[in-house]
Amino acid sequence: MFNKTIDEMNDQERCLLRAYGILRERALYWEIQYGDMARATAYDSAAAILKYGAEGNWECLNQFAEN
Repeated sequence: MFNKTIDEMNDQERCLLRAYGILRERALYWEIQYGDMARATAYDSAAAILKYGAEGNWECLNQFAEN
C-alpha cells in the first residue's frame, strides 16, 4: 500500500495513509516540541504497527505482539 501513488490508492488506503501520517506527525511533535521521547516513541510504535498491518507484514507486526 505504501508503495502506491495517491491516485492508485482506494479511499480506505488513503485513509490508512492519513492515519499513519498523523501518528508520525505526533511522534515528531512530542520529540521536537517537548523532548518527550517516551511519548514520541509510543506514537512511533503505533505508526509502525499501523504500517505493518496495512502492508500485511505479519513477521514485523507479530514482533509487537510478543512484548
